Amino acid sequence: MNINKILVPVDFSESAVNAMHWACSLAEKLKAEIILFNAFEIKKSFYENESFSDIMVLTKDIRDEKKEKLKELALHTGYKKKIVFDYLAESGSLQNTLKDAVKKTNSDLIIMGSAGAEDQRNYLFGSNATDVIRNLDLPLLIVPVKSTFSELKSIVFASTFSIEDLEPILFLSALSNQLDAKLTLLHIGSDDIDIEESRMEDYRKLIDRNNPGKTIYYELLYHETILDGINEYIKTNNVDLLGINHRVRHDFFDDFLNPSLSEDMGLYANAPVMVFSTETL
Repeated sequence: MNINKILVPVDFSESAVNAMHWACSLAEKLKAEIILFNAFEIKKSFYENESFSDIMVLTKDIRDEKKEKLKELALHTGYKKKIVFDYLAESGSLQNTLKDAVKKTNSDLIIMGSAGAEDQRNYLFGSNATDVIRNLDLPLLIVPVKSTFSELKSIVFASTFSIEDLEPILFLSALSNQLDAKLTLLHIGSDDIDIEESRMEDYRKLIDRNNPGKTIYYELLYHETILDGINEYIKTNNVDLLGINHRVRHDFFDDFLNPSLSEDMGLYANAPVMVFSTETL
C-alpha cells in the first residue's frame, strides 16, 4: 500500500499551486513521483464553427502549452532535483478526465486544493473536489488554501468501527509507518458506554488480525453528532491530517460539506483531509 505516484490536478489557481507545493513536500518524504495534471476545456462555439482537423490542431497546441506551464511550475517548486515529475494535460472537464488520468498514470493518491470560502456552494472543498469525491477511485487528499506542509506526526481517522473502514485504516497505517506518524482511530459513540467499549475492543482485534505488529491508538468520545465530536477532538488535540470514509455514513458526509456546519471548524481551514471510497480501495 505504499504511495509511489501522486496525481495533482492543477488549474493554476492559488489553491492548486499551494496543493502542488504541499504534495511535493509529501512526495519527498515518501520518495514518490509527482504527476501534474491540467484539464482544459475548449469553447463550445469553436466546435460548431471549425473543422475536425482544426479542432485536433488546436487541442494539441493547447495541450502542449499547458504541459509547458506545468513544467515551469515544477521548476519553481525547488524540487526538480529531489523528486521525479511527470506532466499530463487533457481536453475536457476535470470530472470527465480525472479517472482516465489516474488509470493512465497508475496513480496511488490524488492531492488537490480546496477552494474554501471562495466557493459558497461547498465551503470546505469547492465544487470540483466535491464531484471528484462522489466518484472517487482512490484516496483523495484535500489541502486547504492556507495550509502549509509540516511534519505529519498525528493522523486521525474518524471511524464507525465498521468493516468498510478496514481498507482505509490499513492504507493510513502504511502511510503512518512511512512517515513515522501516530495513527488514531476516533469513534464518536452514541450507544451505552459498555456497548461502545465492547465494540471498540472487538474492532481492535479485527485490526490486529489484519495489521499485525502495527501500533494504532483508539479514542472514544460521546456526542449527539459525529461532526461535533470530531470538532471537539480537533480543538483539544494536535491533528495534522484527518481521514474520513464518505460511503459509510452519507449523512455525515453531507454534513461535512454543509457551510453552516463546517465553517467554524478550525482544522478544516488549515489542515488537510483525506477522503476514502471503500468500494474502490
